[in-house]
Formats: sequence, structure tokens, C-alpha cells
Amino acid sequence: MRARYAISNIAAIGRPGRCGPVSYTYDTIVFISLEASATKFAWPIAYIGPVGPYVTAEGSVRLGAISMPFNWEKLDGRPISRTSAHELGHTLGLQDLYRAPANRRVRGWDLMDLETDLPHFSIAHRMMLGWIPATSIKTFDFSDRPTVDETVRLTPAELQPNATSPVAAEIRIADGYNYYFEYRTEQDTQIGDRRLPKNNAVLGTDVVSYSHLGELPLARPPIELLVDDGDGDNSAFGSGQDYRESDLSDAAFPTEFRADITTLTDQSGADVRIRNDATARPDPSIRPSPASPDRKYQSPDIEVHNERNRVAPEWANVPWAANPNTVVAKVTNRGGMDARAVRVNFYVSDYTIGGAPKHYLGSDTRDIPAKTTVEFSTTWTPPREGHFCVHVIIPLYEVPGIHLPEVTEYNNHASSNYTRFISTSASPATREWVTVAVKNPYDHPATVHVVPGQSNPLYRSYVDHTWVRLGGNGSAKIRVASEYAGDQMSAEEQRRLADFRYLPNRVSVEAIIHEDEPLGDTIGPQGDIALVPLGGVDMEIVERQRTSFSNLKLTDIRPDGGTLFGGQVKVVRDDSDAPDGTVIVTLTRSEDGRQKVWNMATPFRRGSFKLNIPDKDAWDTVRAYYVAPPRRVADAESKSLDRGAVGPR
Repeated sequence: MRARYAISNIAAIGRPGRCGPVSYTYDTIVFISLEASATKFAWPIAYIGPVGPYVTAEGSVRLGAISMPFNWEKLDGRPISRTSAHELGHTLGLQDLYRAPANRRVRGWDLMDLETDLPHFSIAHRMMLGWIPATSIKTFDFSDRPTVDETVRLTPAELQPNATSPVAAEIRIADGYNYYFEYRTEQDTQIGDRRLPKNNAVLGTDVVSYSHLGELPLARPPIELLVDDGDGDNSAFGSGQDYRESDLSDAAFPTEFRADITTLTDQSGADVRIRNDATARPDPSIRPSPASPDRKYQSPDIEVHNERNRVAPEWANVPWAANPNTVVAKVTNRGGMDARAVRVNFYVSDYTIGGAPKHYLGSDTRDIPAKTTVEFSTTWTPPREGHFCVHVIIPLYEVPGIHLPEVTEYNNHASSNYTRFISTSASPATREWVTVAVKNPYDHPATVHVVPGQSNPLYRSYVDHTWVRLGGNGSAKIRVASEYAGDQMSAEEQRRLADFRYLPNRVSVEAIIHEDEPLGDTIGPQGDIALVPLGGVDMEIVERQRTSFSNLKLTDIRPDGGTLFGGQVKVVRDDSDAPDGTVIVTLTRSEDGRQKVWNMATPFRRGSFKLNIPDKDAWDTVRAYYVAPPRRVADAESKSLDRGAVGPR
């Protein structure tokens, strides 16, 4: 982890005027290490993707980091340039591909598996990096056309795509889950792909996109060879060879998929005949994270609604503890057949990385017509303490009566992490803490590296451990905090950073796990250790002036209508009236041994609020929540009052 702190220091000094003419417009830092002995040396390693953001006075920056021994070729036998290229792939966000079963490893077909012979990235990695435009991919989606017979001519993957010949055929299995066929052949003018496992061949790969791996990253790498169809092609097909998948388990609904290599023209192109013969099927699906670059660990199809985010958009999609929430899941039927009586289950778990026990919230059952999106929902009242992850799972769907299964169950799960804080300032600002559980999903010991980052230089963020060693299936709790520090800076610093004053601080905590022993199927003399991202959590922290309730009062106004609840909200720093906004009143009542909770909203004007609580809404306790206008002061929550506190008119 010392390398990460070194990056932070380099980022901090990498500003104009600090080191003369040196340019700091770099993307990656490479640390060169000396060996302590022939048996003790630093193994080549890189973080997956740029790490950070590291905050400087001029803003934040994310940088790649690589550590390489200076005499790697002597130690291992692999050229340093080729292993460095593999490590650079990590800084671009690409994962190791070692963890596939031996007969499905891509090995010398992709730089992120076996770099010794310097292969290019496979087509899926090049697409993930944005190097291949969508127009250069021929896509087959059998949910739209279950019966297909079409031949596509592929340009060699090593050449630039052109307008007439795609570089790959994409077979859609589910959102984020595809097969790819690409033509690989060495080119005289290139140094890559000169020693392929099989030259002049069509490569077939089974790919799950990184964003859709979800809970799969430990079960499989994102790219594998296709399953052997029994003819020993090993996913590298020559002229006259084919790949087949058949499902004849239901005689009424047989399916068969075939890809035949009909022609190979050395170094210029390959003809691949794609055939699919199937019956239209339903396919209920939900998209996993990310929802957007700012919501890396939230699904775009899961939303949490409550009274607070109804009146305050800045709280959109944030659960409200100790209050009623509605969890909504948008489920799309991608298939060509209506899906009747689809069941969706909702769960919640602790704020976690690497898996945590899920607790059942409820379920909803609805019909979804073909090519249509339908909202499913359940209710949830989170406890006052804690931060949460919501999970939505669609059990494997079969058409009622005929037991026809859906197209795939790989798109039946999504989850979202939620947390947002207000760091209130009234000398000093509050330090907002959250506990994140980190779990080792392996049955044996492993080390988990915790990589924190933040976006706003006006804040200080903390993490109490940057790595933990965990036993098999063990877990640890990592404490993370952030606080507003702008009010402790000099006037000059505050002026220079004025653009950040009202921006939120986005704190990320990402976890990367590695086993302590090399994989059994070794490559180099020392074997290879795969770094696997476990996932992460995001937090949003905003700074506001602290406010508080005062003079809360319950007054009996019968026979006019019920109970009048009112009070004031003050800014703590100067005891002035809080700005106009909204007050949400939360009432509770014990009913059959369970507590019922509901909300009522009322305007907050000129420093006070009043709300008539009708007698027909019998209640036991009441409390108030002040929703402040954006960017000015903090929200506030009152203490609870019980019905016995009602005074006379």
C-alpha cells in the first residue's frame, strides 16, 4: 500500500512551479523496485483502473499505479516490456483472466491472461476500452429474431475496422452477457499476435461485461473460451469447423444455435454462418450497476421513494431511516413472448463489499408483456441506525402451464448501495462515520485491499484500514468518515477553492482481493496471482449550516379538528430563523404488536410551522423533520413527543 501513498504525495506536488519544467500530465506512475534476494522480490502488480481520486489544491486526479522489479526477465523469464504491457492493461481497468477452468482459459489469445507471446487484447476488451465502434460489430439478438440463418464476413481483428466488414459477430445472450466470434491472424507489419495459439482462426469467447459481473467475479473471469461442444476445437475454429449448442430437453420447444466457419482467406477475412432455430421466449430482466459515472454501485432500475425525496429532489433515491419507503424495481421483458405472473423478490443487506446476508423485504407479482417495462414494488421502513444495500432478484421464470423457461437467468439480479450525509458546521463541522463490511468469499485466507478516494478538496476523509487479511469466509468492518474542513482553511485558500464550496464530496471505497498463493495452473516460474475487484460503495457528503428545532408544542384544538403540532427551526450559529422550506411530520402507532409509521407534510414559513393532526388518525408519537432548501442550511430532526404531551388550547 506504500505505492498508493506515494501516488498521493506525487499528485499533491505535481503542480505547476513545484519541480521546474517537469510535466505532470501523466496517467500512470511506474515504481521500479530492487530485489532483496533471488527469492525475495516485489512481484509485478498494478491496481485495476486508475485509483483515487487524489485531491490537490487544484482539484482531484485519478492515476494508474504499477510496481515492477527492475530485473524481471532475469527473475521470471518473461520480457519486462510484455509484463509491463499486461500491467498497463490493469491501469486501463482490465482484469486478470486466469481464474477460468483450464479448458476455458483464453491464455495466449488475450494480453490479460498470458502475455509471454504478446497477443492483442481480445475483441471484448477492445470494445470495453472504446477502441471498436459499435458500427463495426454485427449483432444477433435472438429475442427479436429467434430464427436466423445469416453469413457475416469478418475483417481480421488486427486491422482497422471498415464500413463494409465488421470485426466481430456478437451473439446476445442477455444484457451484458454475449458470445463473440472474431478472426485472428498474424499481420506482417505488427508485433502483436505473431505467436497465436492457432493462427488464421476464428476465436469464440464467452463474455460477461465488467459492469454485469455482480456477484460473479469470483466464480469466473469476464472473458472465457466457449464451452467445448465435443469436437475438440477449443474455441479456435478453422475452415469447415463449427460451434454448436442444442437444448432438446423439451421436445415441444427445441433450440439449436450454430456458428459455421465456411471460408477463411489468409490475412484478409473469414465467413461465419450464424444459425439459430428457436421458439420465442419471455425474458424478464433488470439492469445491474452502474446507473451512471456518479452512481457506480447503484442499479438504474432500482429506486427508493419516500416523503422526504418527494419534497426534496436532492434526496432522490436515498432511503429515509425510521420512515416509510417504497422500493421500486423496473423489470423489462426483453423476450418475444408475454411473461405472465412474474415474481420479483426484494431484499436488504448491510452496507458491504464482497457479500453479506440478505434479509427478505417482500415480493410483488405482475404480468409483463413482451418488449415492455413494468414497475414492481414493496414497502420498507429501515431502522434508524445503519446504511443499506437493496437487492432485487427475479427467480428463474417459466411460462405457467407449459414450463417454458426464460431466455436466460443471468439478467435476474441487481443491487444498489445507498448513503448520503450532511456534514453540519457550527464550530466544528461534524465528522460523519459509516461502517462498511468487507467479506472474504473464499474458503481460504486472502488479503483485501481497501482503496478510498474523494472528489472535493474542501473535505477530509478517513479510512481506518487500507488492507485486511481475512480467514476463509471471514469478514471485517472498515470505518470510513468524511468531514467539511473548508471553515478551517485560510481566507486565501477558501477564495482559491470557492468553486468547490457547494459541490458534494463523493467518497468511494473500493475493494480488491487477492489470494496469498499463486494459482495452481501456473504460467511463469513463480505462478500468477489474480487481483479480483470485489466491488465497492459510494457516499455523498454535503456541508450545510447546522439547524435545530425549538419550542415544539402540541395543543388540543378540539372540537375544531384535532391536535395542533407546531414549533420553530433556528440556525445554530447565530440563532436566526431557518430559511423557508418544508416540515415532514412523522407519526407512529402501535397496532397488533407492530408499529405503523406514516408522514404528513406542511410548509415551513418565517421560522415556524403548524400542522393540524386530525383525531381520526389516532397516533402514539410524533416528530418533525425540517427539509431545508438546497445549498443553504442542513436538515434537522426533532425529538419525539408522545400523545401525553398534548396541552390545552
